[in-house]
Amino acid sequence: MVGVEALGRGFLLLSLSTASTLAGFAAGVAGAVPAAAAFFTAAVVLALAALALYLRRGFAELKAVDSGFALSHLGVKLMLYSLAAIGASIAISGAYQGDPPTLSRDLNTPRGAAGLAALALLLASLPLGLAGYALVFILGALRLYDRFKDRRMLAAGLLYAADIAALAIKAGGALTLAGHLIMYLALRRRKP
Repeated sequence: MVGVEALGRGFLLLSLSTASTLAGFAAGVAGAVPAAAAFFTAAVVLALAALALYLRRGFAELKAVDSGFALSHLGVKLMLYSLAAIGASIAISGAYQGDPPTLSRDLNTPRGAAGLAALALLLASLPLGLAGYALVFILGALRLYDRFKDRRMLAAGLLYAADIAALAIKAGGALTLAGHLIMYLALRRRKP
């Protein structure tokens, strides 16, 4: 099944993206800002490639066979919209050297309006990304488990769900990385 093959490739790229994100946080904590920026840039590029090239196609092909994958396909779109909103926020902030408005008088200037627009886009990206995460990773893993009866897919879905709770206490990422690796291993040699 071609959709499963695309999903496997997508989860491999997402594994690399998540590892790069974790490395970026570690570099940032260590004070290596240029290294952190490089890791974060690589993470975004890998995530975009995984979502746009592989997961979107994989879930679309599975949706054509089983309508139960329609929500996971929608989740990929939501995650792409979230990344686009984050990118637009960064671009707007960059146009003003990332200098947010600090005084109430700044809000009536183009710089202030741009700062508010950047903040609004960033805030809009959060629910889109969270909803996409739940639909793609949690629901997607559970739907794949339902279809293929591979317990690794169920385990990955549970890890994704636990990582949302870990994100609430600023300790997320490692469980998502483990979930991506498990999904890759479960999908890489899957036969229809």
